[in-house]
Amino acid sequence: MVVLVRCIDNTCTLALEARLDELINDGMITAFLHEGEWVRIDRNLPRYLYAHSIRAERGMSAMVSSF
Repeated sequence: MVVLVRCIDNTCTLALEARLDELINDGMITAFLHEGEWVRIDRNLPRYLYAHSIRAERGMSAMVSSF
């Protein structure tokens, strides 16, 4: 499965969900989209403890097609 991620230069791109931990540990992303909300990366916490989520900024939304 793919997820929308926000890179350190504030661009957004798709990434494999299975590689999220690696991208987070390497400092490549600052947030990822989960259930319609951006989840900010706190590098001091393991991913399963991320509790700080924010709504999509400026009404930005993304549609990912699997066709």
